[in-house]
Amino acid sequence: MLVILGYIVVLGAVFGGYIIVGGHLGALYQPAEFLIIGG
Repeated sequence: MLVILGYIVVLGAVFGGYIIVGGHLGALYQPAEFLIIGG
């Protein structure tokens, strides 16, 4: 349970900080890259 909570906190801090400094989350989501990596 604590491990899952830790992952959530870390991901929230990383993405929250990215948004605060003006980053666009759309730039991180690239479906074609997932297709290439998964393929």
